[in-house]
Amino acid sequence: MGDVRHGIERDIAMKHIVEYRLDYEHIVQVGIEANTPEEAEELAQELFDAGDLWNNTPEVPLLFDEYEETDGRALIFNVLESGVENYPEPDHSVKAGIRDTAARKAASMVVKAFTDAAELGGQVDMAAIERAYEVAVEGGVTGVGA
Repeated sequence: MGDVRHGIERDIAMKHIVEYRLDYEHIVQVGIEANTPEEAEELAQELFDAGDLWNNTPEVPLLFDEYEETDGRALIFNVLESGVENYPEPDHSVKAGIRDTAARKAASMVVKAFTDAAELGGQVDMAAIERAYEVAVEGGVTGVGA
């Protein structure tokens, strides 16, 4: 008897690494004060080249930052490797997403602990702060832990 997932019984014999690729556009909009449209475009290019376009400052506010799929291509799944003994360590892009999620959750937990204390007129629940710390450490957030 095999594994049952999504209502389909299957015998699991080998591990496979499967990928798909999806075409997209990265669309960024910023606010720039300039005397002419051309000057605004030049300043945007300079900020992009310096890596400062996404800093979201009062002078150059970040207004839109999204990835949108482009039309015209169906998803095609390809097996990259078959029969792998173990899956590789997740790529930095996956780890960054995990860290970001953990950091946001931990920060939200800390804010809630302080908000609860302020509303109840009492002390901050240090057990709640400890739980937030554990979430951050488990998520690989740097700057916490040893």
